[in-house]
Amino acid sequence: MIGVTVVMLAIMTGSELSIFLNLPGYLIVCGCTFAATLIKFPISGVFVAFFVGIRAAFVNERESPAKSST
Repeated sequence: MIGVTVVMLAIMTGSELSIFLNLPGYLIVCGCTFAATLIKFPISGVFVAFFVGIRAAFVNERESPAKSST
């Protein structure tokens, strides 16, 4: 929260947003995170977990109370 506040204040004082965005750094972080995940887990499990996570985040499936009591 403090970091976001500092960046917002720096932008409001005249700095541009582009100085806070670093594409090579972003690619290094995302690429290494993906590589570390593949070292720990098999690729099939990673993609299954990815799609399950996307579905859980963006699909609203609620069971009715009658179904959950069975």
